[in-house]
Amino acid sequence: MTRALISFLLVLIAQTVVCLAQEPESPESHGLVPARSIVRGRAVYEGSNQPVRRALIGLLEIKQFLQTSAGKVSFVNTTMSPEGFVLTGDDGEFEIRHVRAGTYYPFVQVRNVLNPQSVNSFYGNTSSLSVNKLDSFFQKMNVDGMSEVQVLVPVKRGAAISGTVSYADGTPAIGVKVKIFRSGAEIGEDDFVSVGDTETDDRGYYRRVEMVPGTYFVEVNQPSDHGSRNRASEDWRDFARESELKTYFPGIGERKRAEAIQLDWGQEAANTDIKIPERKLYKVSGKVIAKDTQQPLSKIKVTFEREGDDGPEFYGSNDANQITTDMTGSWSFKDLPPGKYRIKISPQKYSYFFDTRTHDDESPYAETYKKLEIVETDTKEFLVELPLESAISGSIRANDDKDALPKSVRLYLVDRDRKVLASKLINVEQPKDEAQTKKMQIDFRIGSLSAGTYLIRAEIEDDENYVKSVRIKGIDALRETFTIKEAEEIKDVTVVVSRDSGTLAGTAYGANEKPAPLTNLLLVPADRDRQKGDDSYFSGWTNSMGEFRIKAAPGDYYVLAGVGKPNSVKSSAEDWFGDAAKNGEKVRIKPNETTKISVTVLSQ
Repeated sequence: MTRALISFLLVLIAQTVVCLAQEPESPESHGLVPARSIVRGRAVYEGSNQPVRRALIGLLEIKQFLQTSAGKVSFVNTTMSPEGFVLTGDDGEFEIRHVRAGTYYPFVQVRNVLNPQSVNSFYGNTSSLSVNKLDSFFQKMNVDGMSEVQVLVPVKRGAAISGTVSYADGTPAIGVKVKIFRSGAEIGEDDFVSVGDTETDDRGYYRRVEMVPGTYFVEVNQPSDHGSRNRASEDWRDFARESELKTYFPGIGERKRAEAIQLDWGQEAANTDIKIPERKLYKVSGKVIAKDTQQPLSKIKVTFEREGDDGPEFYGSNDANQITTDMTGSWSFKDLPPGKYRIKISPQKYSYFFDTRTHDDESPYAETYKKLEIVETDTKEFLVELPLESAISGSIRANDDKDALPKSVRLYLVDRDRKVLASKLINVEQPKDEAQTKKMQIDFRIGSLSAGTYLIRAEIEDDENYVKSVRIKGIDALRETFTIKEAEEIKDVTVVVSRDSGTLAGTAYGANEKPAPLTNLLLVPADRDRQKGDDSYFSGWTNSMGEFRIKAAPGDYYVLAGVGKPNSVKSSAEDWFGDAAKNGEKVRIKPNETTKISVTVLSQ
């Protein structure tokens, strides 16, 4: 499943609202919301009913978040401070005073029990945890702000993975990074999702706790300096971040062959021992020259990425797998295990990703990719010829002369698999004269392109605008591929932005015919041709009352509520969404109008 197509689940508003019991404040400090309730109860371990002794317990309140957003709550990169929590007694008893009216989840902070923050680790440090997922782990409690509430708080013991890491001769691998992955369970997730990492101690021992039931994989990542680093480092983890010296449980070099570990509540997969096998490592060296002059090119960035398990991704700069050619155009990498790699050769391009200015010293050559396979020997004299760059250029204009352009438009060039190969942010500097603003068009150019076949993706920050079309050589490049030749510049590209969005509004209901709060909705184009374009899909979330409002381009859609990841996807993403859409509610969104519907959440 393509990451771009389902990015509606990956790009979401994240905000944390934690209401912790504190010393009395005046009711006026919270407006008209009463704050005189007392919550008394016991915290016990689920299953055994043994008390959770001398542990911090607090209340997580989400009402304020729900009033301000219909998005998701996330604890990513947030440390829950025990300030304001209370302590349980010897029998697990606790008392929290001056609780204001609201709906709460209990939050027990003790080693290897589940709380909202530790649950979020299961969904990954780069994912957001939706509030409705907390319902499956914690029991809500309703407080009216005036009365006393008696509760029994059962806490779940988390699962754990532990074991040792050793070298082939049996000696412990000390201080190596151990990374835990889980199998992707949600739509839009990769097959492997990171849930955190730890490192081995002086005995080679590691242990990871606070995990929910699921399928897990363990990776050991040894630090390595594959090239000549451009800067010094004070942390060995810098050397492990992009190292290719990876071993998977029980001692395998390829992630796709890693052994799965099944965990349930309170279960520990002890003795998950990993032996790093003996292996031969190799060196790759080569030279970069200009295709037209055959002269060596210096100051060219060379980046490698191993193909296969993750697929190559080239975002940002990683010292461990990136070096720069010297005055003779030469470069080299070391300590690489056998396998297939992709090499990216990048000339100096200031405006390639984020800088929109033009510079006189930009290289006229195109960024180039080459494949390489290491098979039981060093690779020498790997020659790369850089061709002259190709480019597209044109203008951005409004569909209606009466409309103003958005503040910025980002265009992405992607390959057939929707991997981003180039990106350009076009800023729109608004003139002071409003009349002139509405008539303006913005010129742009995207260079450094290699010859090839591309699609266009477009992105606008606000929901008042959408990209209606990108016309290149008589086709709409949002939905059809176009081909560019070496050193060719395709001119007169027209990007049309429109403000005639319609609105879809209504309520989503669950199987119990009750409103479904914080549920995702996806609008799938009814036209199969439009399903080929990522920009033709629109999405949103219901609020605390199950209500939603989604801006979308005019057209016919199928509305899917509560979309979940299928167990297996044997067809393309477009085919899967097209088939799933048959279960949705069909609607027609008209320009500048609001269409109202009721939808039922899909059964998972």
